[in-house]
Amino acid sequence: VLFGCSHLTNAGLASLSARLPKGLRALTLYFPQTQVTTLGIAYLTMALPAGLESLNLHVSECKVTDATFALLVSGLPPSLLSLSLYAWSCQAVGDDSLALLAAQLPVGLRKLVLDFAGTGVTDLGLAVLGSCLPSGLQEFEMQ
Repeated sequence: VLFGCSHLTNAGLASLSARLPKGLRALTLYFPQTQVTTLGIAYLTMALPAGLESLNLHVSECKVTDATFALLVSGLPPSLLSLSLYAWSCQAVGDDSLALLAAQLPVGLRKLVLDFAGTGVTDLGLAVLGSCLPSGLQEFEMQ
């Protein structure tokens, strides 16, 4: 847990991402209130192992935007069974993030947990997400 590590930057995330094992099945990264931006998420997205089954990412109170989520969801492995994204208090995140996520949800996804409290998400974003939930989804939580 890297809570409050305000000096963590894109360079640190790039270094970690470059060393992720190719056989990794589950990944949890918790770094709220850091200096990680869209660039850092891009490094991570490019390094996600093809067989990853569980991704739990906390970027709350970071400098992420709808563009950040566009990068992230474009790199979600199709093997993903569980996805948890926490972006509370990310002011530059809104309905576009949910729409992008909805369009890229892996068809085999079984669990989806989202925390977008304190962002720009509205009823429109929820409606778009709801229309695209995979039919096999067994667990869904959103705040």
